[in-house]
Order: sequence, then C-alpha cells, then structure tokens
Amino acid sequence: MSFREHQGVYLASNVIVTGNVVLATGVNLWYGTIIRGDIAQIKLETNANIQDGCILHTDFGVDLLIEEGVVAGHGAIIHGSRVGRNTLIGIGARILSGTLIGEESIIAAGSVVVEGAVIPPRSVVMGIPGKVVRQATDEDIAKTISINQRYLELARSYTRNEIVFPYD
Repeated sequence: MSFREHQGVYLASNVIVTGNVVLATGVNLWYGTIIRGDIAQIKLETNANIQDGCILHTDFGVDLLIEEGVVAGHGAIIHGSRVGRNTLIGIGARILSGTLIGEESIIAAGSVVVEGAVIPPRSVVMGIPGKVVRQATDEDIAKTISINQRYLELARSYTRNEIVFPYD
C-alpha cells in the first residue's frame, strides 16, 4: 500500500474521496479514509490530518468545514458542520450532524458529540453524550499541533519512499 502526493495533498492508496471535496495544501489522508462530498461540500483546510479509517460526510445541503491543523484520530466519524482549527478529534469519536466545534478543542476518544451541539473554543469534551469537562490548556493545544506536524512529516516520508512497504 503506497502513499502519493498530488498538488500538495498526501493520500494513502486506498483513500476514497468523492463529490464536492476541496483539499488544501498539506492535507494528509490515511489508509481507509472515506470522504463523501456527494450531497454537500466538504472542505479541509491547510494541514488537516485525517487518520486511518475515518469517515467524513454531511447532511443534504449542509457543508462540512475542517479548519487548519485539525487532527482526526483513527476511526473517527465526522458528520458535523465545522471543526475549528487545531482541534483534536480522538480515536473513534463521533461528531453528529450540525455540530459546531470551536477552535483548539479536544474531543476525547470514543466521545459522541450530539446533533446540533455547539462546543465553545478550547473545550475538552468527554463521554456519551459528550460534555465539556474542562478548558484545554496550552499544553493540550501544543500536543495537538505536535501530532499534526508529525503526521505531515510522516506522510512526506511515505511519498519519498523512505518508509518500507513489505507487501508492495
């Protein structure tokens, strides 16, 4: 399974992107990701990191915006309207329709942000249903930025064939 770069976007070989999808420079989409812009636009801004097995979709006529520097952990489902810059969506989290997540937030692994929720900036959300449990610290935000940068560098390494794929 290889990785390729196309116009500044990094794509694993089995990523599916369909419909009205806009991908900015530095976006990196990992194995098994599905982005379906078939019923509304999905836009990923600079350096958005969408990890293995994520699904991004929308409701009819409701665009989805993933802002700059967002990290979506493995297996996350994002069906919301907006995820603010430098936000971390944890492994297996579910973001339901019409949600607005403020910048520099953290949605904990396995959490479910219910339909129509508005999450203030710099919130840490946990649970089912997701509730704000505290404010994100500068250290939390720095960790999200670090994860984002490491994944972008890793994607670049993959496209330069610096990572060995034993079954290719």
